[in-house]
Amino acid sequence: MSKSKIHLSKDELDLVKNSTWILTKNLIIEKFVEGLGELSSRMTEKVTSMDLHFDEALKRNGPRISRGERYEGLPWLVLDYPRIFGKEDIFAIRTFFWWGRHCSVSIHCRGIFLQHLAKGILASADKFIGGNYFLATTGDEWVHNLDAMPHQPIKMVGKENIAQRLVMAQFIRL
Repeated sequence: MSKSKIHLSKDELDLVKNSTWILTKNLIIEKFVEGLGELSSRMTEKVTSMDLHFDEALKRNGPRISRGERYEGLPWLVLDYPRIFGKEDIFAIRTFFWWGRHCSVSIHCRGIFLQHLAKGILASADKFIGGNYFLATTGDEWVHNLDAMPHQPIKMVGKENIAQRLVMAQFIRL
């Protein structure tokens, strides 16, 4: 077995010697985790006060905060709540913080929940077209990069095409 030789540039070596930047990054991540925890508490209060036909599933699946270091090479945090992740049926509101890129909130539906969300989008199409909303209905439903396919700004899809896209949808991420 050969020994590996690590060669660092001057900038890389300076970063290795300086712990301040990594400690600051960790502090920022912890602040976001705390904020997501507070958000999940408020969302739980709101969801439990509503009369939903899938209440039991939501009670079994409380809020979940996940984290990672390498979504396209960058740290990320996710709050999923409310959340129902079945083999075929998905309903989730996902708050996603992606270091250096964006923070987004999406509603993700598939299976039995899809038609309910499609009706709501159609009923409020003018509001969505006027805002900064993205729609994904085909492709990889787990892509969070809003600059990548399958996401398209709803204002670019246009009101006349939304209904057609929703009828053909494999899933909906708004």
